[in-house]
Amino acid sequence: MKKSLKFSEILSIGLLLFAIFFGAGNMIFPPLLGQLAGTNMWTAIIGFIIADVGLSLITILAIALNGESFHEISTKVSTKFASIFGIIVYLAIGPLCVIPRTGAVSYEMSLLPLVPQGMNSWIFGIIFTAIFFIITYFLALNPSKLVDRIGKIITPLLLLMIGFIAIKAILSPIGSFGAPVGDYNTIPFFKGFVEGYQTLDVVGALVISIVVINAVKQYNITSPKDIAKNTIISGIIASIALMLVYFSLGYIGASSVSLGRINDGGQLLVKVMSCMFGKSGILLLGLIITFACLTTSIGLASSFSDYFSKLYPKLNYKNILRIVCIFSFIIANLGLNTILKFSQPLLMILYPVTIVLIFVSFFDKFIKSNCNVYIGSITAALLISVIQVLDTLGLSLGLITNIIKMIPLYSFGIGWIIPSIIGGFIGFFIPSIKK
Repeated sequence: MKKSLKFSEILSIGLLLFAIFFGAGNMIFPPLLGQLAGTNMWTAIIGFIIADVGLSLITILAIALNGESFHEISTKVSTKFASIFGIIVYLAIGPLCVIPRTGAVSYEMSLLPLVPQGMNSWIFGIIFTAIFFIITYFLALNPSKLVDRIGKIITPLLLLMIGFIAIKAILSPIGSFGAPVGDYNTIPFFKGFVEGYQTLDVVGALVISIVVINAVKQYNITSPKDIAKNTIISGIIASIALMLVYFSLGYIGASSVSLGRINDGGQLLVKVMSCMFGKSGILLLGLIITFACLTTSIGLASSFSDYFSKLYPKLNYKNILRIVCIFSFIIANLGLNTILKFSQPLLMILYPVTIVLIFVSFFDKFIKSNCNVYIGSITAALLISVIQVLDTLGLSLGLITNIIKMIPLYSFGIGWIIPSIIGGFIGFFIPSIKK
């Protein structure tokens, strides 16, 4: 029985985790932040990293210390909550929203720009996404091979391509840093933090953690303490890789102001790559985006299938994986804008609940596993986030919405923080009778 992994083994698992986390959104957000933050880029990107990488690492830490999946943490609220919340999270991160989005983004950022005008682009979309999800299916078919296929092969190639772009940008910068815009001029750190929060990666960390824990266990690590230790080290390696990539992409964006102000991160990257490498740059970007989305798709599909095969043993892993890939293919061809319209509100509601659940779990011993603390804080976060999402959709609740808007930090999308603390504090003084 092993207690710790070799450096090469833990590095491969760390790179696997990085690859699953690093989707298209993680590629697009930092350059846009860099251009808008300009000379304040370094301060803003640190805030972004703390919110995105920091919260994700904390989530993995919480799950590793509490068990083998977020189900163990969720049961601290109640077993019914754990079942319902688990199913909703996995469906949202899986075939309903995020997995189809990886296929749609890959197509729109790689092949679509190359499709001649006047041709039926939807035919190319169907062919591309069919191939994308067939590859996802076969690479996710054997979870024990994920480390070898992603951590040892795809991720190094992905990092090599990103590193090549970063070195080129540093040695031959497009231009100098521009002046910061809007909140990046006055509160760059906090603005960067809010943007990092809005990547919604923490919800993904809930799901992805099981893939990493299984990868650690396949190396004959059996003790819960040793599994937790090696999982956390893998998380740190992935976090360092993400930080380096974010700094590089932020720098590229900050030095691109001479290309003009662009409000879309994807379009900004296309323009930057075209300027740096010509047409071959667009091809390289498409390859990077496809690799990034593919690794995320494989990891999430594997995690979803593993979770539901344990929840419903009669449906084996292979059959669930097949259903996930077929369903994701269908949803992906509805188009990226359609997917975002229904996925973003759902994820914005789940996100605060997830963060509150994770943070309260760290105080479980102090609160003596009082489920009312969890219930109070989660209920407050859920109510505020639902009202805020409805507000962004133009569905105001009148006086209730106006009162909620007065809560501090509401305008930054994190108005749920203070109500959650108050809700948890109230719950602390209500005796826990039954979990």
